[in-house]
Amino acid sequence: MSHLHTITDPTNYDLRYTQEIDRRLVTSKNQYIMLPSKPGMGTEALRYAKLVEAHQLLPDSHYTPSAEPGRDLLSHLIGKYGELLLQEWFITHHIDPIHAPFRDDYRKKVHEDDFVYNRFLIEAKAKRRGDLSYLPKISWKVNVGVKQLHHDIYIFFEIGRINKNEINPEQITDFANDPPAAFVGWATQKLIRERGIEVVPGTHSDNDNHIFKRYDWDILISNLYQPSLLLPYLQDSWTTIRIPDKAA
Repeated sequence: MSHLHTITDPTNYDLRYTQEIDRRLVTSKNQYIMLPSKPGMGTEALRYAKLVEAHQLLPDSHYTPSAEPGRDLLSHLIGKYGELLLQEWFITHHIDPIHAPFRDDYRKKVHEDDFVYNRFLIEAKAKRRGDLSYLPKISWKVNVGVKQLHHDIYIFFEIGRINKNEINPEQITDFANDPPAAFVGWATQKLIRERGIEVVPGTHSDNDNHIFKRYDWDILISNLYQPSLLLPYLQDSWTTIRIPDKAA
């Protein structure tokens, strides 16, 4: 005999749930979703990035920290490009957020400057890689560069390069070509806390090549939920999970 449990937050589980949760994680690069960019998306992202950079310098304005200190414009550009990718994914799947982080005035923060949909606060996390014909391995890490996790859902994109010979990371011209991206996975806040690693300043990297200078949360791509499962989660249509009785 079994009980049926409907799991609203899929990470609300004890040991009996572990096998079911593992079944929903990324196990292959074939589960990534390649995202074609919309023409003009790079130019649009650059416009928003320049607004963020300019407005944060105004008196009494909210300061948006850069993920890469000293490369503020490039960092904001990558972030806005990731948000525009997510917006296009939403449009494709008929998702209509009640708030999106696009406007002409970034002096004040609004809804954490992220997406809000169906009670979820959602953050797009984008990282720029090299040639996406060599997709990131599932053993690689993605990260959330904060000390405290505030969002309900984190969605991870890997952005490629059109100009494969581009060496200087300061260059932003390649974004005018609307580079492709891969949606590699997503996580709830609880999943990151349980399967990620909290990094504090002064921590050495795994290969000991550098020392972290900021707070961070790192998580393996293989510990993220599969991209295809995001839509049913947003729409509250996760399937019920059969849990055996304790006596079983």
